[in-house]
Amino acid sequence: MDAFAVSFLNLVASMTTTVFVFAVMGHLAIKNNEKCYLTNAKTVMDLIAANLLPPEAQPPDSLHHDPSSIYSKWLNNLPGQVKERILPHLTDCDLSEQLSEVMVGPGVAIVAISNIISVFSGSTFWAIITFVLLVTLGLSTVIGIIQGIITPLQNTFSSLREHSGLLTVGVCVPMFLSSLLFVRPSGSYYVNLLDDYWTSLPLFFVVILETVAMAWIYGARRFLADLSIMLGRPISPVYRWLWCFLSPFVLLVLFLSALIHLFVKKITYLAWDSKSSDEVTRTYPSWAKVLLIALIILTILPVPAYFFYTFTEVTSASITHRRATVILKPEAKEGLPKAHLRLQVKQSLKKVNKMDK
Repeated sequence: MDAFAVSFLNLVASMTTTVFVFAVMGHLAIKNNEKCYLTNAKTVMDLIAANLLPPEAQPPDSLHHDPSSIYSKWLNNLPGQVKERILPHLTDCDLSEQLSEVMVGPGVAIVAISNIISVFSGSTFWAIITFVLLVTLGLSTVIGIIQGIITPLQNTFSSLREHSGLLTVGVCVPMFLSSLLFVRPSGSYYVNLLDDYWTSLPLFFVVILETVAMAWIYGARRFLADLSIMLGRPISPVYRWLWCFLSPFVLLVLFLSALIHLFVKKITYLAWDSKSSDEVTRTYPSWAKVLLIALIILTILPVPAYFFYTFTEVTSASITHRRATVILKPEAKEGLPKAHLRLQVKQSLKKVNKMDK
């Protein structure tokens, strides 16, 4: 019941946040597009005042009340010759382009919240509440990440349990020093590089391995039976087919598409051009792609490394066990018939138990 409640609340929170963010971002895109219309109208009026355009190109006064609908009607109703003279001086106001600009970056939700609380009454109070929200989200995320690192290390190496404090400091200090890279003036470009191109590939890789391990190694039928025992009711067998076939296939397609996108297309970022006073799309240098590939390999490397480590341990333990089951019988003493050295392999546990009885 608790798991269901948490999942349901997460779903409601995600849907509410998605609707809220997209509504605010759409509102900002429309406002920016209207500003673009008004800027073009002001440009036309300045050209008319400078006698570079005829008075027929004068925008209507109602343009300021509803720019989104009146601007297009005014521009389309202009004579052909006047329109041809005006267009080279106007900026292309495209709503989809405005939306893509406001939706760029990892902090879209924070930008949306900041913009919406700025129009509230008592905006200072809401700004403090938003700051507390960000601090709480950051602490909860950091605690989850740290526990996800410390707990497996302590489970694997039991000696680390006696020094939990030192282990926590040893994990947090390198992470803190590494994060200082992102607070530099160029830190936002590194954040965008990791957020846009790095996170998806290791995530898909790990999830694919988890799905294959659950469905094909542990067994989807066994996992379904475990869930039925835990929930106390039978579960539809269709989930077994989804786990075995559909989920791995979809995840593999997403992984391959992200991989192809990384190696075929150029990795780009938005940069501010001081000459044109506008954002321009630029390509990351070649060393950025090398850094990206190295980080991806470093992230997924522990999975095959631990697999080979476990495989080696199991293989060596199996060989040791087989050697331990071999018994050497010494030769007979003098005066007795000479016995040959023989190897006697232990019987199975069932036969040993029968002999004990």
